[in-house]
Amino acid sequence: MINRSGEELGTMVYEVNVHLRPEIQQEYKVFLLKHMNELLSVDGFLTATLFELPSTQDVFSVHLTIHYKIESMTQLQRYFDTDASRMREQAITLFGESMKVDRRILSYSMDLKGARWVRLRRNETIKTALLYLPVLLSAFPLVGVFAAILGLVVGVLSRRKGVIFGSVLGIVYFVFTVFSLRGVFT
Repeated sequence: MINRSGEELGTMVYEVNVHLRPEIQQEYKVFLLKHMNELLSVDGFLTATLFELPSTQDVFSVHLTIHYKIESMTQLQRYFDTDASRMREQAITLFGESMKVDRRILSYSMDLKGARWVRLRRNETIKTALLYLPVLLSAFPLVGVFAAILGLVVGVLSRRKGVIFGSVLGIVYFVFTVFSLRGVFT
């Protein structure tokens, strides 16, 4: 989705990495939950996700990463200009030298998913079965045509090109089978 300024919406991630001394971990997490909710009330902040890295042996052995999904760079800049210094000051006042923070801005580049045939969710399995059903059933001419028509309707209603393609292929195969049995193509 693109906003009026031509920017893609939801394509920025504002990443905050917090490194804590273990003795303040619980108190900081209570503060962080309130802080994240406050940030989500700022215009343009869409979601917040908290990650915890495994502990290390250094002084700052607790490592937290927060990803804030941002509507646009314009919204993030507005946050920097208006609210950022006040919100950062709250954490510094409460925790001072017991924490270190670094931040970065990530721009969406690519989203890869595992192979579809390996990681099918239940509803995707049903949709995938509908994709191949017309082709498989078209070997039985009368059943095949009904399956192909059903697949075509489902494909059109769900706007899935694969289901539509499978259904059309099933219908073509059915027509070819019927005419082959009647000797039209021989």
